[in-house]
Amino acid sequence: MDQGRGLKCLPRLLLSQPAQFVVNQRQQPFGGTGGQLELDEPIAYAILAAADEKNREGSEVALRADLVADLREWLEHKLKRMQEEARQRDEPIPARLPADTSVFRIPRNLVKVLNGDLKMAGIPKRDDRGRTVDVHALRHSFGTHLSKGGVAPRTAQAAMRHSTLDLTMNVYTDPRLLDVHGALDVLPGLPLNGDDPTAETATGTDGGSEKAFRKFAPGFAPTSDESCHSCPFLTTDPDERVAR
Repeated sequence: MDQGRGLKCLPRLLLSQPAQFVVNQRQQPFGGTGGQLELDEPIAYAILAAADEKNREGSEVALRADLVADLREWLEHKLKRMQEEARQRDEPIPARLPADTSVFRIPRNLVKVLNGDLKMAGIPKRDDRGRTVDVHALRHSFGTHLSKGGVAPRTAQAAMRHSTLDLTMNVYTDPRLLDVHGALDVLPGLPLNGDDPTAETATGTDGGSEKAFRKFAPGFAPTSDESCHSCPFLTTDPDERVAR
């Protein structure tokens, strides 16, 4: 990241990190202090105060490695700027940022800033379903991307810090953006001619039992004249079914 424009834009870029920094209560990005970031732990995380949570319990929010790298660079930049200001005032030069140093300032006109960015990017403020793009909408993006990425529902619920799975799956996940068609490709093939070139790849075996199953299954499928001579139990006559 450039030390110039890139670092100045980092608070904006963090808004695009789908809502790991959006708290439920205030509907705002995380504006905490350096003391609320644990970036040197094996799994880095941000600490959300109880006052910023709907359940008033507080949370520890896991952070992606690339986001941790950006935050480290941003905090190093803040420290260098603080050290330079101390030199100019002929004051003791701090070796580290005070724990109460704000990570970044959330502007009061944040919505106006976001609207300007949307306009510049060519993103409409409202979509075809009348939904408004605002800061909290990033949480819906976050939840939807988790589902699209194949994250287990219970894990997605924990990442979203939701009290119920229904909230995560039915409110914060957009089904129109899920790859339902692609999901069907994981199902095994059942071709009527008994020849399934994908079966061995899917199962990882070319054993006799697998081949026998593929040849056996078509025998139960009705032919184009709606008959199935190898399946005597398939008939449209209820009396015949009982008799047989």
